[in-house]
Amino acid sequence: MAELPTAVTDNTPRTFYALYTYHTNRLNSVTERQSNSVSDFLQKEAKVNEDFSLSVISCSLDTEKETDLRKFIAKKLARGTVYSGSGNVTAVDFPLIEDSSTPLECYYCLIRQGVDLETVDQTPPEEGFYCRECVVCFISPADGSLDLFRPELDKFSDSLLPLLEEQHRLEFENKIDKLTDVNQQLSKYLETWQDTAINYVCRCVQCLGQDIQYLIYAALMNNVVEFQGDQEPLKTDLKKFIESCSLSDLLSSSGGDGKGSDSGSNQSAVLVDIIPGGQWLPQVLTVTVQNDACEIQTKTSTKFCEEWAKTLTNGEQKSAVFLKHVMDSFKLKAIQDMNSLKRLIQQAENDHYALYRAYVFLKNCGNGRILLHHASVEDHTVTSPETRDVLVALQEFINESGGLELLQT
Repeated sequence: MAELPTAVTDNTPRTFYALYTYHTNRLNSVTERQSNSVSDFLQKEAKVNEDFSLSVISCSLDTEKETDLRKFIAKKLARGTVYSGSGNVTAVDFPLIEDSSTPLECYYCLIRQGVDLETVDQTPPEEGFYCRECVVCFISPADGSLDLFRPELDKFSDSLLPLLEEQHRLEFENKIDKLTDVNQQLSKYLETWQDTAINYVCRCVQCLGQDIQYLIYAALMNNVVEFQGDQEPLKTDLKKFIESCSLSDLLSSSGGDGKGSDSGSNQSAVLVDIIPGGQWLPQVLTVTVQNDACEIQTKTSTKFCEEWAKTLTNGEQKSAVFLKHVMDSFKLKAIQDMNSLKRLIQQAENDHYALYRAYVFLKNCGNGRILLHHASVEDHTVTSPETRDVLVALQEFINESGGLELLQT
């Protein structure tokens, strides 16, 4: 069983966060609100709008630097370049730390607490604003981490919503004591943004070592992963790692219904392994996280996954940027191999020798089992009858030549 690592530490400069309430008055009259559709309302967000204000909720910067950051974000808002659901990353063009020569970058994202144009109160609120939205900012040295981990930062930003809604409710009810507790929770949670959204990959690699290959295999195959035990923080890290390795966001299909699935919640995905006779056998990977250790059952992998894990573990395990670059590079290689296999399969519709070349490619690429899995799953929804015939012939040839074990290495 792999021992849990200690907290990831390094000598990088401090990171910062800021969270603002964004008050805007886009809809100035009841008539305008009634006449505009939801799409019209959203389109207006991309236009210049000077009628807004920013109020700080929580910030790790001192007062002077926070004021500079607020002006910086206000310019982005005025230009209509701040959106909800997906953050942006940009260079910070003013000093925030003593070493002003260190370049910084800022991730910023709009968090909307929900506005229903059909049910919004017809009476304008006293403060003149119809929406309560927030803007969250994360600042770090310009090492590329914010851009590499943008999906994780988007999800972290979304996870602030329950606390913000609770804060808004308590403000409305004037429950000052409880509001103080929520504000403290919000600040403590914001302080963890880098550790939660970025450093999880370091903890996973340090914890599992070369055994990380089995999680990579499960992610690439969209296998169900069941977690047992009481170490919830590490479970969360492992789930994020699996999701980050998944090809679901890059392939046109990852399940039998032709729709991509979220590898973080794989329970409803179509998870298959081809066996003789054309049957499909679901696979489940069980990970036990307990007593400061992590153990993986059903250790199935490929040479490709093994090399992926070796590159992760032999490199700088405390550098999330390095590890994410490795993960993205191997994912890109998997997609390139998938496209090569598709071309060979298409050629095999009219060229029997291409069928043999497809077999040789699967045998030698080190990732044949996974590529054949995705080709077969996609076959159910988006390929022609001719392509399906080629896949059936290819699978029969593999079985006659020794079975899927040949594609394991």
